[in-house]
Amino acid sequence: MPLWNVVLMFVFVVGLVAYHLYRRESEGFTAGIRQKMRPLLRNMRLKREAMTKKIVRNWNMFVR
Repeated sequence: MPLWNVVLMFVFVVGLVAYHLYRRESEGFTAGIRQKMRPLLRNMRLKREAMTKKIVRNWNMFVR
């Protein structure tokens, strides 16, 4: 498969995706994504905080 074929396919796929995003943008598409992402981000933050707390606790035990 020649390189320009790959490039054409890539451009085509990216264009399609961008077009779909743009079409659904007018229907509050990004707002929906943001609402879906919010709990995810919160869970990630909570997990990260729990991890750091655990690590700090272990480290304090280790240092003492």
